[in-house]
Amino acid sequence: MANQSLISSSLQYSVQAGLNDKNEPIFKKKTLPNVKPAATPDQLQQTAQALAGLGKFPLADVTREDVQSINA
Repeated sequence: MANQSLISSSLQYSVQAGLNDKNEPIFKKKTLPNVKPAATPDQLQQTAQALAGLGKFPLADVTREDVQSINA
């Protein structure tokens, strides 16, 4: 039976930085590495909202990326 272990976790969020020539949104993505594994989705959302609030662009999306090792 295979086991998995968490190697790293990061918080990624996007802000809408304006519109292009076709009136389509332009997104800028930011990544914060070394997120604590125990961080809850609510905590990550609040963190992304606070960080986006420091800039002038609105928050568009928040994701968490976990990298795990699978061992047999």
